[in-house]
Amino acid sequence: MTNRSAFIRTFLTALLLATGHAMAAVIVSDTFTGATFDSDNGILSSAMDYGPLSNTTSTSLGVEASGGNPGEYLAYGHSTGTTSFFTANLPSSVSLAEIGDWVNISLDFRTVGGGTGNRVLRFGLFESGADINEATGFFVAGTTTGNNNSRLAADLSTTSNQFLVDQPSVSTSNTTGAQIVGGEWTAANLRIERTASDQYTLTSTYGALTFNPFVVNSSLEFDLDQVWIGINNRGTSFDIDNLTVTAIPEPGTLALVGIALGSLLLFRRRK
Repeated sequence: MTNRSAFIRTFLTALLLATGHAMAAVIVSDTFTGATFDSDNGILSSAMDYGPLSNTTSTSLGVEASGGNPGEYLAYGHSTGTTSFFTANLPSSVSLAEIGDWVNISLDFRTVGGGTGNRVLRFGLFESGADINEATGFFVAGTTTGNNNSRLAADLSTTSNQFLVDQPSVSTSNTTGAQIVGGEWTAANLRIERTASDQYTLTSTYGALTFNPFVVNSSLEFDLDQVWIGINNRGTSFDIDNLTVTAIPEPGTLALVGIALGSLLLFRRRK
């Protein structure tokens, strides 16, 4: 094999490895098309299995046909003044072991039948534990107490669950912007990035609302393997569609492509 052939093979191998890693960055993308619901066990099966709900006496989970978005969507029913949540296991976990590692969860949502409680949906990514109290993670905490009191939050405790607890208003994480429009499909997302060895930074948009970055000071390493969705103390029902979890490759992946391309250009120049 000539030096040129060997180099080209090496270059193509590196390029395929790098781009393959980038393509694998989409952990799950769920449009709920063809989803089924097992009413006996309270499990909605789609790209992931969702449920059962934590409070099945006052809430409901199912799949319905959409009049706004194409295809089906997840229908999350809720009774007045109750609290519930459900989880879904990711196809593969996301590690935030290195500085610069980050993961993003996005979804479309709308309230059912109007604007009441349109801020109160909560969602995030968690590392599962032996029970819900041991689980740790990061989430958007919609609240019932006012537009600017919704906030970004973290649950670092392995002895209590903070996902459905009223979160105190913190000036660095309050939302700003217009109120979410009830009954209309709205996009939301949460990005979690490890910005230092002892620090994570959360950013989010929630419809027309934009959260100020929220810094979590912790040296814990997370292996996020679950999506959590819930409502705290409010009688509001939601439809959820187009749920996507994406993990962005480490900068080293892009550097590998750059080095390979640069080497190829240098090789051709010397020819």
